[in-house]
Amino acid sequence: MERHITAVPPGLTHGAQMFLQTHGVRLEPLALEEYRDRWLAAGIPGEQIDRAVAFEQTWGGFVLPPSARNDGGPKYLDADAPGHVPGVGWLFEVGAQRTAVPYSFQIGPDGAFGILGSEGWVRLHESIEGWLEALSLAHHASTHATGIRVLQGAEAAAIDLGGFEEVPAVRGVADRWWRGPDSLVAVYSGEAEAFGHPGADAALVYSGLDEWGLGTELWAASTGWHVEGSAKPLVGWDINGVLIERRTRGVYESWFEHPDGRRLGFVTNGERVLLMLMDDEDDPGEHAVDEAAEGWSDGFRLLNGQVDRYPTRDTVAFGVGVASLRRIIDTGTWPGHVRRESDRAVSPTASPTVSPTLSRPPAPAPATTDAPPEPPG
Repeated sequence: MERHITAVPPGLTHGAQMFLQTHGVRLEPLALEEYRDRWLAAGIPGEQIDRAVAFEQTWGGFVLPPSARNDGGPKYLDADAPGHVPGVGWLFEVGAQRTAVPYSFQIGPDGAFGILGSEGWVRLHESIEGWLEALSLAHHASTHATGIRVLQGAEAAAIDLGGFEEVPAVRGVADRWWRGPDSLVAVYSGEAEAFGHPGADAALVYSGLDEWGLGTELWAASTGWHVEGSAKPLVGWDINGVLIERRTRGVYESWFEHPDGRRLGFVTNGERVLLMLMDDEDDPGEHAVDEAAEGWSDGFRLLNGQVDRYPTRDTVAFGVGVASLRRIIDTGTWPGHVRRESDRAVSPTASPTVSPTLSRPPAPAPATTDAPPEPPG
């Protein structure tokens, strides 16, 4: 029975999840286990049958809008019997073509989503999730762009992508996406390779996009940041929920860690934020500053119960702090408009450094005071 998608399989960005739930429906997946004995008798290895069954259980029955290339892509997602391709390995088809294209849509030996044509196997994306990310991003870009340009052949191959960064969420191989200051570019090489003509055969340029239209946060792939003490990877879009959940528990100091050793400290009194970025546990780091601010801000309650106060210039407005935190989680860089000050070498005339006070204590200690300390001097 046809139904709207309420539970999206894991591994997709927030943008792709929203796209599937808004524009997709799911039919009943096929019961592929019923074919196991028949397929085994035909010489298909059990582990290859397991792959097809797992795909069907996760993605089988998904019906989505057509893609901009490959004549719309699969009409729906459904796994078929695995087949062996010499020189490639075991693949299985994952959906019927919408039109009479001379290739089929397949999942390869390494899990890549691609097309199998007369010239062999071509990997379009590293996974079905990557193709779904590209499908959803194309829909988003087309609805927000002020202009869409289609480049073909030599013009597509010569496109200048200087100043653009690849969009990692789409996990592109032959078909890839790039993001610039105000535009998105999709470069397609898969069909040309499938017909024996390597190189880009088409490119779509979505121009006139603002920050929302670029989908920077919605289609962000995790770079490894996580809440201290948790292994769950985060993207910037998750941060608001994390902070709200901690606030409901009375926790206003939060630390985030990256596998490369970097640490992010976020402490708030509800109006101002002390935001610090450190290269490792022993690095004094740097913090965001508000050079126009004066006076002191108090009410910063630490995890050990201590309540601190800091020069207001060493903090930023709550919205700026949250936006900066989200940006660093997604890109590893500060927003361009946010000033920061290093705590690695503070001059005698600089405002009192904040990082020693907030370096995480080795163990929680009782609160030293219920009121902010008086400013020095």
